[in-house]
Amino acid sequence: MDELVSVIMPVFQVEAYIEKSVLSVCKQIYRPIEIVLVDDGTPDNSIEKAIRVIEAVGTGGLSYKVVRQENGGVSKARNSGISTASGRWIVCVDPDDILDKSFVSSLVKINHKNRTQVSAANYVKIVKQDVAMTERKGSVQGKEKLLTRNIALHEFLMRRLRLICPAVMIEKDYLEKNRLSYSVNVRFSEDLLYLWKLLMSTEQISYITEPLYLYLKRPNSTMSSSTIEKVLTGV
Repeated sequence: MDELVSVIMPVFQVEAYIEKSVLSVCKQIYRPIEIVLVDDGTPDNSIEKAIRVIEAVGTGGLSYKVVRQENGGVSKARNSGISTASGRWIVCVDPDDILDKSFVSSLVKINHKNRTQVSAANYVKIVKQDVAMTERKGSVQGKEKLLTRNIALHEFLMRRLRLICPAVMIEKDYLEKNRLSYSVNVRFSEDLLYLWKLLMSTEQISYITEPLYLYLKRPNSTMSSSTIEKVLTGV
């Protein structure tokens, strides 16, 4: 397949993590990929470190662009990245997480197989970045599911469907047609709100049960430092 996939990466004070995260994007077996680095007014060298990694890997179907904005938070950064993305498919990856090398190819493939505009992969929480964890041999062994809207909503409500925004791939035309964007006024529960809106909008979603997304749990992140009241109210 030669459909461009745009990987949106909001960047703010992640210079200790972004190199490994970007490297995991560069090592995807799928091409072509466009990496959209959204500089959310970061005061450190995160952007420069990310660019060095990308340019060291070389071209060969891998490109990047930098979008700069004043600090406005992850929701605004994702929206900015999506609006400037050139790809047919969009995925918003957090700049401290790690992707399995088959992450992008698996999501594109299952979308085509099931003729869906939305696909997602399971995830696993990690406490330390380890790109080597993505170097598994062979094909993805997880089960594939095609879920209707009602089933997806029910399973998500019952916490049996493991979904996080960075592990979701969406067709850009679908996003624009349904006017799906991240709520910039919601600070702590923006991902949860977005997922509900997404599931409500789609007739079907393709899902891979194999954890192809490695979510780094770090103590100083927004969610880790939030009280339960802030998470539930979103402010």
